[in-house]
Amino acid sequence: MALLLLLKQEYPKLHALTVDHGLRRESAGEAAQVARWCEALAVPHSILRWQHDGITSGIPEKARDARYALMLEWCRAHEVKHLFTAHHLDDQIETMLLRLLRGSGLVGLSGMLPVSERDGVFLHRPLLSLPKSELIAILEKAGQAWLEDPSNHDLNFTRNALRVHLRDLTWEQKKRFHAVAESFRRFRFGLEAHVDAALAECFSSNTLNHAAFIQQPEELKIRLLHHICHRVSGNGEPVRSEKIARLRASLETGAGKHMLHGVVFCWQPPASSWLVTRTKSLN
Repeated sequence: MALLLLLKQEYPKLHALTVDHGLRRESAGEAAQVARWCEALAVPHSILRWQHDGITSGIPEKARDARYALMLEWCRAHEVKHLFTAHHLDDQIETMLLRLLRGSGLVGLSGMLPVSERDGVFLHRPLLSLPKSELIAILEKAGQAWLEDPSNHDLNFTRNALRVHLRDLTWEQKKRFHAVAESFRRFRFGLEAHVDAALAECFSSNTLNHAAFIQQPEELKIRLLHHICHRVSGNGEPVRSEKIARLRASLETGAGKHMLHGVVFCWQPPASSWLVTRTKSLN
């Protein structure tokens, strides 16, 4: 709701999307409440419902994937090129720490990007420098009510357990996390010119030249595979570094078929190269 109020000041043509994940009995009523608030703000609104038979494991990850799939599908169907989400600084800190615990490398530790592209749709996160407390202050000043997801308090989920330990961080400490994310992001994109040159040398027409690939420095191999997985899959989410490292080691053998992140690498012996294709169509 805070994002909606802020965007409404700048963009006269908005369409709000609410995803009803169907994981709690109250979710349909909450989505309907958001629809009423949007109507009061004269903002068109659509509810996107996740159809499933019940989710019992990996709930946060599956819900996130479904949420993005539904929103991106709606954007493509309506020829919308820009999608905004309300991720804020507290979300960014949690994401960075989760990725650190999972052994992420440069890509993961640079956090969520303010702008990324997913198969023709630009995903914007304009609130990453603002803590949740500031968004609440915006809502209170505007007299706008909002909803809190009770599942955010379920300590069985690692992100929620981290949130408990992070709630006492000061604004200054949160700003330092933001500065660290910015540093990683600058370092990450400082490599892009080298990655672009390596991509031009190694990868074209969905074919990865094996000899050119194995001659690259180790860090460039990792970055090349990140880029290839992102480009071919159309999935803007970063791939975990340990998975990329395993893929790199497998590709260096020059044999077999290897899959990661919705992408399959198939060895082509006559050409000494890898055919790289998407395993399934985007929703």
